[in-house]
Amino acid sequence: MDEYTVDFVLKEDRGESPGRSASVKKHGKASVTEFTVRDGFRGRPGRASFATSNAGRLTGRTHQIRVHLRRRATPILNESVLRRRDAAAALRPQARLQGAVDERPLIARLALHAGSLTFTHPLTREPATLVSPLPKDF
Repeated sequence: MDEYTVDFVLKEDRGESPGRSASVKKHGKASVTEFTVRDGFRGRPGRASFATSNAGRLTGRTHQIRVHLRRRATPILNESVLRRRDAAAALRPQARLQGAVDERPLIARLALHAGSLTFTHPLTREPATLVSPLPKDF
């Protein structure tokens, strides 16, 4: 498995995308994410390749995982800011190859899922973890 750490300073992008975070060289907040690539899928020649990854945030910045992956030129599938035609085309069902007219992507939403979330319980002050299985369309 491929493992890597991304460490960029993040700040709200008030210019092009208010409310979103962007990586900056200074005047932002430190953000660190550890990634482990689990499975890789090669696309057809000239088409995108895909991978499933686990991301562990060491800091909790807004849009941290999205910005870190985008900065490494590996955006999340169906990222609205960076939606790519070749990525969408690669996910079309086999029916397209058979001439189906009513074509839809196999997954038509942001391919980002929080598998678990750990936090300090507000009453007991003990660590609590919520776990969520992968959705069927993943």
